[in-house]
Amino acid sequence: MQENKFISLQKKLLFAGLVSLFLALLTFFALFGSMKMLYRSINRNREEQKIADIQNSYQQKENGITKAPAHYGNVSNYMPEGLKENSLNSQATEEESLIVSVASVLCIAVLFAFYFWLITRKYMSYLRELSDGICGFAKGKLEDYVEVRGNDELGMIAANLNTMADNLKAMMEHDRSVETRKNELVTNVAHDLRTPLTSILGYLGLADRPDISELQRRNYVATAYEKAKRLEQLVENLFEYSKMTLGAVRVDFQELDLIRVLQQLLEEFYPSFSKSGLALDFYYTEKNAFIYADGNLLARAFANLIGNAVKYGSDGKRVELSLQQTTDEVTVQIINFGEIIPKEALENIFERFYRVESSRSAQTGGSGLGLTIAKSIIEMHHGTVGASSDLNGTVFTVTLPKKAVPEES
Repeated sequence: MQENKFISLQKKLLFAGLVSLFLALLTFFALFGSMKMLYRSINRNREEQKIADIQNSYQQKENGITKAPAHYGNVSNYMPEGLKENSLNSQATEEESLIVSVASVLCIAVLFAFYFWLITRKYMSYLRELSDGICGFAKGKLEDYVEVRGNDELGMIAANLNTMADNLKAMMEHDRSVETRKNELVTNVAHDLRTPLTSILGYLGLADRPDISELQRRNYVATAYEKAKRLEQLVENLFEYSKMTLGAVRVDFQELDLIRVLQQLLEEFYPSFSKSGLALDFYYTEKNAFIYADGNLLARAFANLIGNAVKYGSDGKRVELSLQQTTDEVTVQIINFGEIIPKEALENIFERFYRVESSRSAQTGGSGLGLTIAKSIIEMHHGTVGASSDLNGTVFTVTLPKKAVPEES
């Protein structure tokens, strides 16, 4: 439908040219007719005056008075009257024809140019507006939209300019947001690196004292070990995110049982569940759920999602996993019953460097990259991930195709 309504500028200009030419010819013929009538009137007066002169001349001859005509002289005095008049009339006719032809062309050209300018001046004015709009966008005035007029090429240019301005504003806002989060990340990472390092050095210093018991020494070493593991996790997240950003991660698609992968992950997370006082329920209807995926990467993605449920769902005392499958895909839901995530936070929860909580406690503080990494891995497997949060719990839903097609490197 849009293509049928579209009228190109070329057609409009061609139509304007034809209309201008028609008006120019019409005006010329009107002027030519008027001038011709005026010319005939002048000639008629001349003929009448000539007849009157001839009559006076004959009258003078009859009265015995002879007077040579004033216009006769030189060679023309010896030519017969008929030949003189024919020669003069022929020469005058040729000159008049040439003058009329040149004047006609000039008159039509001037009239055509005038009417063409009169009809197309709105397009010229619109072009100046588009030029001013482009200059404004170049200077950063992205709020000054260009008015869209008509369905021709100029209207399309105006619409595309406005779309470009919206995209530039969105990109600039996104870049500012990312830059803010990067700055926050630098601060947060510096805090997260300094805190465990300080604790490790402090506990190892205490463990090296000779005046403590063996039990105290073991406790200090165990605490330092836990802090070192937290530090290792943070560095691993940063390293993994850097590799994904640079496109250095390759997906090795192999057939695997997703139920078995999740069961192994939940066994590894058992100490975390026990420490947080969380019960775990894993629901699935069929014995196996075979898909083509990279087991290591997929385990990393689900580990981040499960770890997020443990970290933020401890108040709910329970975490649920459910797996459902169809002929073509598998859907996994990870549900925790902790504090409800605000709607505005859900829109950004998978963004890099984003963290829901404003405080940075040792229990919940992180780099803000875990969910971003999980989403990247799932999208590498041609799947999707989303989140919702209400009184029924916070649900992360992962959908994966059973037969993902490996991408060419």
